[in-house]
Amino acid sequence: MNYEQAIDFIQSFPDAERGLPGAKPARSLKMPLSTMKALLQEMGNPQNAARTIHITGSKGKGSTATFIASILKQATVRAALFTSPHIHSYAERIAFDLLPVDKNLLAQGINDLKPIIDKFDQNGSTISTFGILTALFFHFVTASNPPISWQIVEVGMGGKDDLTNVFDNKEAVVITPISLEHTAILGDTTIAIAENKAGIITPGCLVILAPQPDPAVVKTIRHICKEKKSELIELHKNEYNPLPYPIQLRGEHQIDNAMTSLALIDGLQQRKKLVVPLEAIEKGMASAFIPGRFEVLSDKFTVVLDGAHNSDSAQALAKALHQVFPERDVVLIIGVNEDKDLEGIWEALKDIATSVIATKSDNYRSLPPQKIVNRIKARSAYVDIIVADNINEALSAAKDAVGKISAKNRLRQREEPIICVCGSLYLVAEARAKMILSETWR
Repeated sequence: MNYEQAIDFIQSFPDAERGLPGAKPARSLKMPLSTMKALLQEMGNPQNAARTIHITGSKGKGSTATFIASILKQATVRAALFTSPHIHSYAERIAFDLLPVDKNLLAQGINDLKPIIDKFDQNGSTISTFGILTALFFHFVTASNPPISWQIVEVGMGGKDDLTNVFDNKEAVVITPISLEHTAILGDTTIAIAENKAGIITPGCLVILAPQPDPAVVKTIRHICKEKKSELIELHKNEYNPLPYPIQLRGEHQIDNAMTSLALIDGLQQRKKLVVPLEAIEKGMASAFIPGRFEVLSDKFTVVLDGAHNSDSAQALAKALHQVFPERDVVLIIGVNEDKDLEGIWEALKDIATSVIATKSDNYRSLPPQKIVNRIKARSAYVDIIVADNINEALSAAKDAVGKISAKNRLRQREEPIICVCGSLYLVAEARAKMILSETWR
């Protein structure tokens, strides 16, 4: 089985991320946690091969995980990183010392696991794409030579019932800011969502709680940590502001993510679980990078790619655009999945958008562009929105919009406008691939 065949095999199973039933439409999209645990037991429980840092929250999980992994890499502490979703390739989700797993190795790993997966599938168990990738990550960790000391595991969704919640014990839990998301699954209040996400806390582990916009979340996490006899370190806004180390990830929200990572490293060192030189912390913070999170591509055009897909992350994006590109006009390309809070995203971004283009990614759950227009106009009746059927049309329309705005700006002696692609990591991935590969954008 080569890489392409391995991906076909993975995608033949139900995938809640893409909203697809795979080749097994009679099955649920959701793989039960009990099946995940049974699958891992059949594999010899590889999830217990390394010390674990488990990360949940509504936003900032990927950036926080990357900061931690970057620091450990600079400290020559061998670490594995499991994140989702990917930008261009499933191989990006599994990284060793921040390097994505080789595609040929990924295919070999699927070959190794296929007999076990087939056994469960034939017995009528629901196996999902995410479940296979989770099992594959742990398979690689336990087989790694040299061995992995730490595994940094980002949940897929929520916490209590997430397929990564397979540890009896772990060294640390990190909880990034919590807001309303996936309410049909996780609960319709921040307290309910916090209780769900706190389901990954195990007795006696260290818990790092990032600054929270809702005090009720903090109270909930405190109560659960007390029940579990877990040490809680609460962080507060601007506690590390200014940060003691420079970072290249832009936006004020990244300061909170960096601060949370520093608190985790410091907490583990105080518990004598880890030794990290100050130089490694400084280099790790400075070198941390994650594509599609306020990523700026600049040559013929200045383009900002940001996977902001809820109101909180859209507010952070708007603030970062204002700070990094003050007084610049913004051509906004927006595309969201059907389950996202488009109205909240729009409220956050409407004041910075000079021109708006509604489009969609190839994702099965993408909201049709005309529906985006209708819902935005229900809030902002007079806004002018261009409809583009795909990212290629959207980028072409954005170039035209930049040209028209630039002609006016020359008379007003204003800087060139920027293009911002947001609303979905799937859309950002498509835009990024197009711009990196095309001479038009370089």
